[in-house]
Amino acid sequence: FVLVLHRADNPQAVQSVAQKILQSLGQHYEIGSKQINTTPSIGIALFPQDAVDADTLMKNADLAMYRAKAQGRNGVHFFEPD
Repeated sequence: FVLVLHRADNPQAVQSVAQKILQSLGQHYEIGSKQINTTPSIGIALFPQDAVDADTLMKNADLAMYRAKAQGRNGVHFFEPD
């Protein structure tokens, strides 16, 4: 899913929101008699630092998410141009 934070110009505040999402989604869930564990990965791209249009911003956030997955999942990664 996608989350857009309006007027989130402080990377530390965005990181804090992402950590809260990880904690919430990373909990164990019981469905029937089964315990489900999730390992969410969050990619973050900031406007206008990382892109000036919505399509590029989404692409860059997606790239950052895949980097978070590659680093072991259950984590957050900010977009880096390199």
